Amino acid sequence: MGFIGKAFYAYGLWAAKKPFTAIFIGILVVVIGAVGFLNEQTTADPQALWVPPASRANVEQQYFDKEFGAFFRINTGWMSPLNEAQANEDIFQRPYLELLYWLQYSIVSDIATVNEMDFTLNDFCYKPISGEGCLVESPM
Repeated sequence: MGFIGKAFYAYGLWAAKKPFTAIFIGILVVVIGAVGFLNEQTTADPQALWVPPASRANVEQQYFDKEFGAFFRINTGWMSPLNEAQANEDIFQRPYLELLYWLQYSIVSDIATVNEMDFTLNDFCYKPISGEGCLVESPM
């Protein structure tokens, strides 16, 4: 019989001789372990777990949430080949990149008319630096 077997045998023998003491010690260990749950705090925000409250990233995120709302997200577009025959084709080729360029150009320079008022992207985009242009992320 190995060391662990001998240790459990000795513990079992002791517990059989003093059952109330063994039960009391077991309950005491569980209660001490459960004391940690008194201060338990849960969060559904992963940023709260990893980003220190006074960090620059957190301060800027709080400002962003205050100005645009907590659930504001930058939109993402996906490009894929034009038809099924080109499904395995590399999209980082000139025709696709030109298409992406003209799509971005159209979005940035287009004018929308609503109730006889003209709007451009510059009227409602996110401008992280005052007096500078819109934040537009692009592979171009």
